Amino acid sequence: MKVRNRSVYSDSQIALLKMDSQKDVENNTSASQSDAASMMKYLKQTYKNIYFSVISFENHQQISQYGAGQTGMNNVAISEKLLEKMSTDENLRQHVENILNHLDQYQKSANVEALLKNKELVGMGLVIGEDGQVSKWTAMKKKDESTQPTWWREQKSTSFYANKKSPKVSSYSYSHTSSMMRLASARNVTSVKGLIAAKYGEIQRVKTQVSDSAEAARIVRKIKSVIQSGNIKIARLHKEENLQLRQKSAERKMKEKLALQLAQELKRKQRARMGLEQCQTSTAHMDDVMPNSAMSDEQFRQMAEQYVDSLSSTALSSEVASLLGSGAAGGVSVEVMSAPVTSVEFIDCSA
Repeated sequence: MKVRNRSVYSDSQIALLKMDSQKDVENNTSASQSDAASMMKYLKQTYKNIYFSVISFENHQQISQYGAGQTGMNNVAISEKLLEKMSTDENLRQHVENILNHLDQYQKSANVEALLKNKELVGMGLVIGEDGQVSKWTAMKKKDESTQPTWWREQKSTSFYANKKSPKVSSYSYSHTSSMMRLASARNVTSVKGLIAAKYGEIQRVKTQVSDSAEAARIVRKIKSVIQSGNIKIARLHKEENLQLRQKSAERKMKEKLALQLAQELKRKQRARMGLEQCQTSTAHMDDVMPNSAMSDEQFRQMAEQYVDSLSSTALSSEVASLLGSGAAGGVSVEVMSAPVTSVEFIDCSA
């Protein structure tokens, strides 16, 4: 039988070098693993109230799936490569410890977000990546309406007074913005005087049609502010007409320099008047949107929700309730928000 001999290392030094390189790789791997394990042991001993996990994520969807299976507010996931770097990089270790020391600020931020969205916070945690970048995940679920103190108001009442028909009340519709826009569009003194006369007549209608004295007083104050702005505009228009007459007189007398100065002065006064009218119209619009200086809780919640929805692009948010499986029972939704942390000493997450 013919036997085929395979090629072997004839030189013993080459074989020894290959074996040494394999041992070096194994030693480096074991050393890095021991460094990461020792650093994790140090963190667990230092922060005993935090539940640590050694895991890495490639995208925010994986973070959301991870957060769906966690409970509690003290969850921190750290990359193994970060632990290896922390064992040799003192600045990086201090950066991570600084983040862990401010975990309560992230918890306050998560509670505020849940309150603004009218949801219940069931879980929260941080994910620290390989380069020390922080991501925060929050698990929320819809609140049980039956536990709210006002749920009974929505139930059908059997009270005699609740079923008793109340007289029809017609509310008086007044738009301060429309009034100020009409005043701004008036181009001459005659138009402004006509608007003022109409507003005096509207005051009498408000007093007779509005039964609530506080509401009537509020509308009358706004109408009187329109009348006051109209009187100011009449005085400004008179000054502009006087400048225009003086300019024409100077042009007839061939005083070009004086006519140019009067034209510039007239243009400046017109611009100032139009700018003031624009500011008054914007202020009137805000009065229509928020008629009372003290907002109700519902108005504040709606404005806060609009603020949360309009966050900058640095805060990445994604709803993954459909990917949670059994963890999504009871209306639980997990949201992931990620933003780089440069210095957490001066960050007040509760604000």
